[in-house]
Amino acid sequence: MVGASIDASGFLLAAGGLLTTSKPGSLLVPASLFVHYRELQSLHSIFKD
Repeated sequence: MVGASIDASGFLLAAGGLLTTSKPGSLLVPASLFVHYRELQSLHSIFKD
């Protein structure tokens, strides 16, 4: 379940990166997605231990 969420976030992060390259200056969305992705990674490491 958690792994699937991380995969989905990785996809969203990539999509956000594509949006940024097509619209320079809209860094807010990829930045917030990256923060969310990092939170999911830390959650994943907690469950993995």
